[in-house]
Amino acid sequence: MSDKNNWKKFLLNSIIVLVYLGIAVFCVVTVLVNNDNMQEVQKAAVPLENVEESPDTAEHEEFWASFEGFCDITLCAEEGKQENRQPIKLFVQENHCYFFIPSYYNTGGLILHFDENAYILSLDGEKMFDGDRLNVQESGILDVEIPDSGAKQQYTFSIMQSRNLPAIFISTANKTMQYIHSEKDNTEPGSLVCIRADGNIDCMGTLDKIKMHGNTSLMCLKKAYQINFEKEANLLGMGSAKHWILQANAYDKSYLRNKLAYDLARQLGLPYGVEAEFADVYLNQEYAGCYLICEKVEAGRNRVDIPIPQRDENHDSADIVEEQDRRYYAFPEKTQDAEGYLIEANNKIVSSDEGRIAQEDCYFTVESGIYEIKSPKEAIESEVVYLTDFMENVEKLVAESVSGASRNVWERYIDLDSFAAMYLMDLITNEVDANDYSTFYYILQGKIYAGPAWDYDRAFGNEERNIYINVNGFPNGLCEELAKNKEFRKYVTDMFNQQAFLDAEHPILRYLEEAELFLQKSVQMNEIRWENDAERLNYSYNAFAEEVSYLKYYYRERLTLVNSLLNEPHRYHTITFTNSAGRSKDCWILDGEVLAKDILDFMKSQYGCMHWTFENGNIYQQGRPVFGDMILYAAEGD
Repeated sequence: MSDKNNWKKFLLNSIIVLVYLGIAVFCVVTVLVNNDNMQEVQKAAVPLENVEESPDTAEHEEFWASFEGFCDITLCAEEGKQENRQPIKLFVQENHCYFFIPSYYNTGGLILHFDENAYILSLDGEKMFDGDRLNVQESGILDVEIPDSGAKQQYTFSIMQSRNLPAIFISTANKTMQYIHSEKDNTEPGSLVCIRADGNIDCMGTLDKIKMHGNTSLMCLKKAYQINFEKEANLLGMGSAKHWILQANAYDKSYLRNKLAYDLARQLGLPYGVEAEFADVYLNQEYAGCYLICEKVEAGRNRVDIPIPQRDENHDSADIVEEQDRRYYAFPEKTQDAEGYLIEANNKIVSSDEGRIAQEDCYFTVESGIYEIKSPKEAIESEVVYLTDFMENVEKLVAESVSGASRNVWERYIDLDSFAAMYLMDLITNEVDANDYSTFYYILQGKIYAGPAWDYDRAFGNEERNIYINVNGFPNGLCEELAKNKEFRKYVTDMFNQQAFLDAEHPILRYLEEAELFLQKSVQMNEIRWENDAERLNYSYNAFAEEVSYLKYYYRERLTLVNSLLNEPHRYHTITFTNSAGRSKDCWILDGEVLAKDILDFMKSQYGCMHWTFENGNIYQQGRPVFGDMILYAAEGD
């Protein structure tokens, strides 16, 4: 019995010892932990400037800088054919990120794709996984973390969707636009899929090449492009052809000026009027913006229908001959002259214009300007001689028409309908580049036709040169000279009146009223995508809605002016400003009004002169009412 009691005492004492030992260990650990914590607190209390930057910080900043733009986090449609499931890359800009999705995407069937080994994503605190389903209304705070690096960043996130527009998806061979953007003439092959807003495939095809298009517009970050299909494609119902232009409208805040001008040209019956349709364009899964898809001005079927001589096979065997004021190809064998020609005014007004005509392009020069020969592309000497002589004869006939020469004479060589339509295009659009650049003519069977009309993104008051509605922003050309003939002017007036342009129900005015809402969603995406394009020129308004309102105002006011000039010519006087180089621009003011000082000063800046004189050298005295037409000459000196 005593042995059992002794055993109990031993166990009790052992337990007590273990308890005290545990308490002692706990106290020691607590002291050590508190000591470490105090050291961390003391470290945290050190001023920030004395704390060394983590070696990973600079690396993280560099990574997040490279994360700007488009990244390999994509969204695609869940439903439809394989062609409809085009992936769209996430666009990151500063502290925001967006998916810009096309009209046809099903709002509730969007699938997110990303490499979970490359990114850890959370939306509003909820972790996301590759293959998650999103909807268009999805938005919030997106946390992006790079595994095993400690790099984290937070963005506001939203999905934006276009409306009404088709979508064009282009993939290039290198899956990047870097090479194409490095030089104007760099090209790459690729493929194209066009999907209408209802989700139906419009067309698909292999691209022989895609390249940048334009001249001054190349300064903008949002580029224009030319695409060449391997086989003809009927893109957006505009007829089958190989070559198409994707106009960026980077200079036009309304996005509508080119479309308005092309519709106007077709309404006037200008030959081979350019068809054009808006579309959202994606390049290698990256949203490129709202574009105007246009027929290219060129000779060919469904284009300017003139015969095209086949000379491509012998192209490399010909020498390019440069002579004074002209350039042509010299083929070693006899080459038959073309049966028709397409030419474009391409004057060199400033030094940067030197690049407008490439080293392999043919051209000739006459008094009215420099003309690039667009077809045949490899013009031979006899063709260039013919075109030079022909255009000099046209200039002579136009000049003689002013003095009352017989209409039967000059009408044999000049197509009245197309020249009247082009004159109205110049008057109504007030495009600053008219007669200097992008002004086309074609010659067929010994007769010249004006057109097609092309490139009007700086028209309708979108430039400082055409801000005044009663002042032409462009220099006078062949059409303006011909319009000095009374018979031709009556022809123009009848053509204008037949159109009833000022009728509120006119198709173009109706289109302008509907266009803002039609493009609104696409423009919202485009404006975010190209918010940092500092080279975009615009002299009017910053907001899309305001710019469209201004365009409608300018269009109506210019139409009203043209209507008065043609139907009530007695009410207005023409003031023509000209210089020693023979360049001239017109201004119109009402009888008895004073020529405004701001217009006089503006024209001085245009021609770089100090004052204006009459033909006899007398200085024009501003401030006096005008009671007749005047020609004012730019003069240097005090």
